[in-house]
Amino acid sequence: GPVLVGDGATEDKSTGAQRFSFPLENANYDRDEVRLEAQFKGTVKYKQYCDGNEDKLNARCDLDLTFSNPKVVLDDDKDSYIEATVNSRQYLSGTYYDGDGQPVRVVNLYPQSGTFRNVDGTINWSEIPATLTEQGNMMMSEFYDVGEGMDPVDFSYQGDGADITDPNALRAYPMSWDSPVPYDSAVTRIFDLGKNVLASAGGRGIYLLSEDLRQLAAFETNASKRGTGAYDAKTSTFYYAEEGSKELKALPVTDDGFGEARTVYEANGEILAVGAHPKTGKVVAIAQGAKVGGQAEPLAQLITVSGGQAQGQELPTSERLYKPVSKQLTAVEQGLHAYSESAYRSSFDPNNIRELMPMDDGTFVYASRAEITFADGGSSYKNMLISIDPAAEGAEVAKAMPGSYTLTNKQLDAVTTNGSRIIRANTFGDIQSLVYAERDIKEQTPVSFMEGYKGWGLGGFEADGTPVVINGQTGKLVWFDPETFTVKREAAVPNGREVSNLSHGDLIIRANGLYYTPTVDESRGDYIEHYSLRMLHKGDYTPSTPSRPRPPKPGETEQPEGPKKPEGSTLPGKTIGAIIGGLVGGLAVLGALF
Repeated sequence: GPVLVGDGATEDKSTGAQRFSFPLENANYDRDEVRLEAQFKGTVKYKQYCDGNEDKLNARCDLDLTFSNPKVVLDDDKDSYIEATVNSRQYLSGTYYDGDGQPVRVVNLYPQSGTFRNVDGTINWSEIPATLTEQGNMMMSEFYDVGEGMDPVDFSYQGDGADITDPNALRAYPMSWDSPVPYDSAVTRIFDLGKNVLASAGGRGIYLLSEDLRQLAAFETNASKRGTGAYDAKTSTFYYAEEGSKELKALPVTDDGFGEARTVYEANGEILAVGAHPKTGKVVAIAQGAKVGGQAEPLAQLITVSGGQAQGQELPTSERLYKPVSKQLTAVEQGLHAYSESAYRSSFDPNNIRELMPMDDGTFVYASRAEITFADGGSSYKNMLISIDPAAEGAEVAKAMPGSYTLTNKQLDAVTTNGSRIIRANTFGDIQSLVYAERDIKEQTPVSFMEGYKGWGLGGFEADGTPVVINGQTGKLVWFDPETFTVKREAAVPNGREVSNLSHGDLIIRANGLYYTPTVDESRGDYIEHYSLRMLHKGDYTPSTPSRPRPPKPGETEQPEGPKKPEGSTLPGKTIGAIIGGLVGGLAVLGALF
């Protein structure tokens, strides 16, 4: 914690999250310039890694940071930011950064995406997205990256003010939904039901949410930690598998709840992936037991559900899949090494989703994340895709896609498609675009690295084919050209940073301009990365007529209606600006920075 809180600043110790209140010194709103400047007063000092056992306040410490007198500047068409007077000893180097004695800009703010309220002369701004500046990174001994997303900013004051949010900018709806599973522990995968949203939380259950993210119903089950499931819109049924289970299950979904779950097929091995095709109405699943190195590969099955009836068929062995294309990949026709992974499952990614993606031609593309090793014992082939055609016969039901091979030693874990183009990326910032046709990849870009966008999270496509991906470094939604990776536009998302810690599947992107994305909320003082689902919208938003939650049925768990975000927002370990409201306003900055 801090060694000094003074000059009017006070610490809020009511929760485990360290937050501070800085009294408002003055606030000036210029109506002609549409510009707010709010000056706060107070000092917070942190010291850590100190010599000796003496009081830290008087000790020499490797980390020594003083933060004073923050000022919030909001402008409708110019830069918005927080600045403050700082004095920071640079870790290990021993030099000090003080901005030459002048206030420095610590974070950039995006008020156009925030929320504004004026209640009886008390102006309240909340959930203003923020990113770290170069000066702010110097203040933090360059522990982070310039442009990295920080906690959203909230503040309030008494006086004049006006709404400068942009009706064309995306901003977060105040309601959020918390998964019962921490963000990086297991997958919580969301599915678009048209009217409502369904969420499958690994190890905990399946949840029905309204358009505005109120929880309508919950079904308790040991859901797969990989998010194994798919929603069939034609029959309003969610098909899923429990963790490690051989049973493919079907759960009817209504506007306000769930029906009775039933087993539609029991496979020979674990259900690895499930996909539903919106055009053909077919639901498919792939099943296989775990392969032991050096031993024979277990039988792999394709389960197809059509008209409510399920049937299984044997899939080609990995050897049969890859030997016909081995010469194209390795220059020599050969089978697989005895210790190669199965083509259908990887042994080393316990929480990554295995995607079964529906394509425009009625087939599916399977991304198993397995590494294929040929008999010569050479390099493993990562990121190989498999075409699945449930209408084909015999071995043609599954075909290796040699065009999906790309020269990289990195796994591209996050995969999304619109049926003709595939985007795949990873947490390191690598990203690639593929063009699908005739059960193979016909074109691919090189694996690229977009400077300033390290850490790709979840993705999707607009109706015009433009990819949209949320970036874990900047905490922004990014629209880009799929051929050149030129960024077309961005939208800041509150708590959007670090979403690349674990891929949770596709975003939901609706034609009416609503976007649903998981975010990472670390502000609650419990040192947990909470999965918080947010809905973003343009301009004013009024929810459609809400469904009423009903009493839980047997097997369901009653949950509170729509978990709400706690007041304030302070990020343990990386806080730059969260504000505690009050009669004269206050600004909480730097809680638990070190």
